[in-house]
Amino acid sequence: MNKLDKLIRLKGKKILITGASGHLGEEIVSTLNDLDAQLYVTDISLEALSVFNKKKYSKILKIPCDLSKESERKNLIKKIKSLDVLINNAAYVGTSNLKGWNTNFTKQSLKTWRKAMEVNLTAPFHLIRDFSKKLKMNKSSSVINISSVYGFVAPDYEIYKNTNIHNIAAYATSKAGIIQLSKWFASTLGPKVRVNTISIGGIYRKQNRTFVKKYKAKTFLKRMANEKDVIGGIIFFASDLSNYVTGQNLFIDGGFTV
Repeated sequence: MNKLDKLIRLKGKKILITGASGHLGEEIVSTLNDLDAQLYVTDISLEALSVFNKKKYSKILKIPCDLSKESERKNLIKKIKSLDVLINNAAYVGTSNLKGWNTNFTKQSLKTWRKAMEVNLTAPFHLIRDFSKKLKMNKSSSVINISSVYGFVAPDYEIYKNTNIHNIAAYATSKAGIIQLSKWFASTLGPKVRVNTISIGGIYRKQNRTFVKKYKAKTFLKRMANEKDVIGGIIFFASDLSNYVTGQNLFIDGGFTV
């Protein structure tokens, strides 16, 4: 085994991925599974996790958990006895089907705001806090929080003009919070545990053509992201490649925020 293989090696590492059944979550699980990591995957129900019933996922442990409920988070934490890497990927995103969500800001509801904050920000805090003792017991432990470009920049409403897509205050604010949460925990859990953020640009999901055209024009690479674009950052932060990296925010956005 050469030096690079040793640095990138994830075989046997115990990794928890939240929001595992989503587009990005499934890509993360597939890649880490191929790298022989020992995976714990969670999403809101066993039905959602049924995407991992295929033979190639036979070694992963599926744990249903509604992250909006503290009691279910506590149950998830109890079930996992040892952990090397925590990936906080679950979140209500722009395309989530919630009442009072993807609409003009005057109609974005307080109820939905509170639910988004619970899942997008409170749940990561809870999981990092309560898994910290288990993470500290293992070597090269890492937390990876998934944020967004909108946790860093204000919306350009010209992109959304004449489309059915809205920029959502609760999403942007919670993603800004997760960036600071990573810095806070990097300071609090160092030197035993590294904590970093990946801020992702817009991922193409067959959005309104006008929106896609305007969004692409704002990036240096002239395209929206796809799930595979994020995987390099995940492997970097999960492996020993990033042994001296903590408290950082890696933008994977095609130059959108530059």
